[in-house]
Amino acid sequence: MVTAVPLVIIGDGLAGLTTAQHLLGSGVPGAEILVLAPEAEDAKASDAPCSICHPFPGQSFQLRPHVLDAFAAADRFLSQSPPHLRRCVRAQRWLSEEHGQRSRLLKSYDRIQSQLSGAVRVDQQYPSSAHPKNVSEIFEIAPAWVANLKGICDWMREGLRQRGIQFESGVLQRLRKEDGKWSVNDGVIEGEKVILALGVGLPSFFPALPHQKVWGHLVRGERINPEMDIVIGDGHLTSMDHFLWGGASFLPQQEKPHAQQEQEAIDALKTKMTVLAGREYAVTDKWEGARLVMGHERLPVAGEIPGLDSCFVIGGAGANGLLWLPYLSERLTQELQTRQEIIPEAFQPNRYDWDCWQPDRQKIRS
Repeated sequence: MVTAVPLVIIGDGLAGLTTAQHLLGSGVPGAEILVLAPEAEDAKASDAPCSICHPFPGQSFQLRPHVLDAFAAADRFLSQSPPHLRRCVRAQRWLSEEHGQRSRLLKSYDRIQSQLSGAVRVDQQYPSSAHPKNVSEIFEIAPAWVANLKGICDWMREGLRQRGIQFESGVLQRLRKEDGKWSVNDGVIEGEKVILALGVGLPSFFPALPHQKVWGHLVRGERINPEMDIVIGDGHLTSMDHFLWGGASFLPQQEKPHAQQEQEAIDALKTKMTVLAGREYAVTDKWEGARLVMGHERLPVAGEIPGLDSCFVIGGAGANGLLWLPYLSERLTQELQTRQEIIPEAFQPNRYDWDCWQPDRQKIRS
């Protein structure tokens, strides 16, 4: 039996779920949307039990293209999610005299002050006696967010089901354009439009796409003040559900990290936690997952795929899905509704050459 709907979203992570939510909000009936949840071998970014969101991702301290608009959308999204799954805090970037990028970061601070909107504040402060002795300056960013991303995605799936969206599980094997419709897995599902929200699975369908598969780690330590802010930089530290969490996104490689790599990553996070707390921290839990990062610019992608009519893509936000995806899914929904170009150039699929979007013909044919 064929399940036929106007719109199929392939992927039930944050990218696919926020897109489905915006489609419902734009007036599309739930019965016209189907979400296919492909089974994944590895944990994905949307499974993270503790995630952060602020407008200065990565080691650099600069405003990325459209990041303030994206953060405003993320702020709205998180404000509407269940209070027990998120909290609004401040983010702190610590600088030290030994920090090789200190001079550049100070110049960046002066430059961004003229670009900030009223919704985001960045202040330069000086450390107190509670900070490590090598900290010379602090950039404090407000607001910022800490969230249980896995919990938010579970909450969204339940809400979308209640509003009539159908969820199917299974492995995406083939995608064919037949008689003006997209056929999923040899006609098991048919859709007039299809949105690929595949996360790290996307490059297996587009082998020439510039990308990195980056492994991220989280470790959970002993109980700590639940009001602790986020400390960002090379990885991050924060608290969620009354525990201290250390997180970092690194190890760009296709295969799962081996035992020694994983232990080195966890030891590095434990060291940061110890420096922050002034005492040794025992790890009580850990999490590891794979994230997709797009190109050298490390910006996500959203829009219609060149050469594949009515086939769209959204993803590639790496560890910063909470920052970028509510914004891009909203813009993608507007493009689907109006057929006008609304997604900013910096995120459009056509920022890559046509050849980069040539699909694996065994998996996708139009």
